Amino acid sequence: MEITVNGQTKTFLAPISAESLINTSCKKPELVICELNGAILDRKEWVSTQLKTHDRIELISFVGGG
Repeated sequence: MEITVNGQTKTFLAPISAESLINTSCKKPELVICELNGAILDRKEWVSTQLKTHDRIELISFVGGG
């Protein structure tokens, strides 16, 4: 299964949830917004959202600073 994550194609051998992808891809998942195929995915839906071939995911992290 191929999914585009932040512009890069990644291959997964088994189905994966949005939550699993975020937890393995991001150091601080609590600071991430997930966009799935052009729409913001509510954090409550991460666990129940199974990603499909050709989905497009953008993971955006908040960074503090001044």
